[in-house]
Amino acid sequence: MRIDSNSVLPESAQLTGRGSSALWAVLKSIAGRGRHVLMPVNICEIVIPVVLHAGFIPVFHDVDPMSGNATLDTIREAYRPGISICLATHNYGTPLDIKSIAKWAHEKGVFLIEDVCNALGAKWDGHPLGLFGDASIFSFGQAKIVDAKAGGALYVRDQGIQEKAYRILDGMPLFSVEHRQADAEFQAVLWTLRQNSMAGRPEVYRAMYNAYLQHLLFRPDEALLTSIAEGMADLDRNLATRREKASIWRSLLNFPPLRHRHHVPGDAYWRYTFFAPEPLRDRLLEGLRRQGVPASKWFPPVHRVFDGRRAMGQFPGAERFARECLNVFVDHSMGVSDIEDAAQLIRRISRDS
Repeated sequence: MRIDSNSVLPESAQLTGRGSSALWAVLKSIAGRGRHVLMPVNICEIVIPVVLHAGFIPVFHDVDPMSGNATLDTIREAYRPGISICLATHNYGTPLDIKSIAKWAHEKGVFLIEDVCNALGAKWDGHPLGLFGDASIFSFGQAKIVDAKAGGALYVRDQGIQEKAYRILDGMPLFSVEHRQADAEFQAVLWTLRQNSMAGRPEVYRAMYNAYLQHLLFRPDEALLTSIAEGMADLDRNLATRREKASIWRSLLNFPPLRHRHHVPGDAYWRYTFFAPEPLRDRLLEGLRRQGVPASKWFPPVHRVFDGRRAMGQFPGAERFARECLNVFVDHSMGVSDIEDAAQLIRRISRDS
């Protein structure tokens, strides 16, 4: 199904069952351009099996340790002749320097896919993300800025590739209760694996995701379309609330040894992310969770999840970011008084450590 033009999604974008459905469709529509896809090593791990299933090979690049995001330099350092596709991921709600990256991709003949799944509503130089590359993918899945529990969108600039990709999407099965049940079961298994490092071996992850892939590719039903539309109608208020809460977090956590990411104009704030040195970060995470405060340490490097032979020091920027980052919430789960209480707890744990 097509969607009407608005200020966030490109006019000719098409709604999909998931962001994964959008990525798989655009990759299948450009098969023959090469097999290697350049992407950040701390990307959401679901991307890897989708890329592999589409017939491509992930090539990872490092990220800036102070933002957790790609820079033009980290992309260029990993680029090799023969890489023909780049997935530019605007993670944490924060826009990349996408104009510079798009210019580089054009000069190299690289097909640029903007990953806006965690940055819906963010802007670069006053323009919505998703308009700078050859294609862009969006997500309305669980824990995204617009959380419809599922759903995504795809935009493709070239009309021929767009028509091919949209035909692929139209041929996917309709979202059903089986998809929802499979997702719930998958999330339960994934949670268990993440609590047990011995169980979460690469071969276990590969088998789990391979079994789950068939449930990732679908088109939205009417109920899902309605949920997405409701979330999009509330997006401006949603973004304003996130920015207000992020500002509160920043002001309340302005003390050493905590450090903060640099503010980037146009940030949509998926979470508010700050840094604490080891082992304080883990103490803070444990203390917050013990008090029922939602917090996370996403996103870790994914190369070891699928290939345990890779050396830990291969991506020092992503490794450092993963060791020190802490994400606190700016959505409806945290009111202002909740943030104030959590900030006091963070200050107390930091002082006593």
